[in-house]
Amino acid sequence: MSSTKEFQIDEQHKDAGMEFTIVMATFPVEGDPVPPQESAADTDKLMLLQVVEDSEAPDLAVGLGATRIGRFWVEDRFIGDHRTFAESRFDLISADAAAELASRELVNDDTGYALIADPTMDEVARSLTDPTRVLS
Repeated sequence: MSSTKEFQIDEQHKDAGMEFTIVMATFPVEGDPVPPQESAADTDKLMLLQVVEDSEAPDLAVGLGATRIGRFWVEDRFIGDHRTFAESRFDLISADAAAELASRELVNDDTGYALIADPTMDEVARSLTDPTRVLS
């Protein structure tokens, strides 16, 4: 399979997409209310993921009509660069909210990042209350 032309073409894209990866150990923020168990899979909603160095950093989802589906404190990162992060935030947003975020002037700094994804599979919300999905 790896010798086929089609596989080699697809492999280039996988390698480019994996050029830089961050893997973090995260846990739900204690005391946070359990968010609505809503999924973006098979809907027109998009997922906004924010990772910030300081949990007091501004929240991009505020004022967007977003549905928070998870907020996690970051224990550590296993793979990545020198940066450390304190919190990750997951929100469901509309395409209009995503366009509004994309139209904002970008500020490049190393204290956090945000991305908007179109999820085809969404286990974040359900995993918060399903004990069978928790690793012990």
